[in-house]
Amino acid sequence: MPFQINLVPGINFEKLAFRKKLFLWATTTGKVIIVVTELFVLLTFVYRFSLDKNIKEIAEAVDKKANFIENNLQFVDEYNKIQDKVYLITQIKKDLYNHFTPINKIQSIAPVGISILRFDSQKNYLILYAETKGTLQFSSFLETLMNSSEVKRIHLTSADFVKEENLFKFSLELNY
Repeated sequence: MPFQINLVPGINFEKLAFRKKLFLWATTTGKVIIVVTELFVLLTFVYRFSLDKNIKEIAEAVDKKANFIENNLQFVDEYNKIQDKVYLITQIKKDLYNHFTPINKIQSIAPVGISILRFDSQKNYLILYAETKGTLQFSSFLETLMNSSEVKRIHLTSADFVKEENLFKFSLELNY
């Protein structure tokens, strides 16, 4: 007779008593449930170790970065001070550029023959000191200034003709 394994018992469950049904269920299906539950618990336990390892690695990285930040804190303060100075210098350059824009404009529109000697500049106006060999250049310069949109008011503060030097010296107060 050949060797056989009977995986399905020939027992009729309906005819068995409750205790025997419970015993058969506990030895078959109950074992599977318990084994699966134990596997789940073991996997959870192992996963907990991996989480602890990850937390430890993250904590070490945070400690290293915190040490780096503490060591470089003085450089951050110096960097912030330098940035403040750079901002101030930028503002000063901007103000200087705005301050010299009218001067540059006046120098660019001054006709040939006008020698600008100096400027005295205030917030809304500047005083221009210049000289020329003839009055024609002066009148041309004055007409150009009057047609300029940037100049709001022109005030002739002084005008002198020096006959020995053949020079017409003048100063203008220009509001812009």
